[in-house]
Amino acid sequence: MVGYDECMKSRGMIKGEGLAVAGAILSIIGIVLGLMIFTSR
Repeated sequence: MVGYDECMKSRGMIKGEGLAVAGAILSIIGIVLGLMIFTSR
């Protein structure tokens, strides 16, 4: 979420809010899937 925060603070100078959100969502999905696989053993 650091990237998203930087985009918001830049007042439009830095783009990529969507990419920052997508990265955060994919990271969360990866962690959840990893935990599901790990605990199913």
